[in-house]
Amino acid sequence: MNIRKATAADIDLITELRLEFLRERSPDLDQAAIKALAGRSRDFFVRRLPIGDMVAMIGDVDGEAVSTAFMVVSEKPANPDFPDGRGGAIINVYTRPAHRRRGHSTAVVSALVEEARRLRIASLDLLASGEAASLYERIGFSPSGYSAMRLSLSGSEA
Repeated sequence: MNIRKATAADIDLITELRLEFLRERSPDLDQAAIKALAGRSRDFFVRRLPIGDMVAMIGDVDGEAVSTAFMVVSEKPANPDFPDGRGGAIINVYTRPAHRRRGHSTAVVSALVEEARRLRIASLDLLASGEAASLYERIGFSPSGYSAMRLSLSGSEA
């Protein structure tokens, strides 16, 4: 597998891969929701990929994109965990079903970890499903001691 960092020329491709991920995660999405998510995702990539606070890695096999993972870089006031205030979150780790269990997700996430090191990001966070936790632990992730919590501010106006 060839792993490469996405460029502006890949925005349609990473949007497509994100939609595959979202459809699999939420199979009840209707066409209107998918269309809205496609537009918002594409807009996000157009704005954030060129300035470098969003990075996507793409894994290609025989010229076909089969795996991807995204990293969103954020800045907060400095603290002991983030001495320069920069942190990252890995999201949307996805491998197309026909290519799973071949190490592709491990490879694209590992490439993001190396990119984070190159960017001097202090730490990376991710949310792992139970079945994927061991994959991330092999890369070096460990439980952070924090529980993921969410307050849903429902509605598209949020």
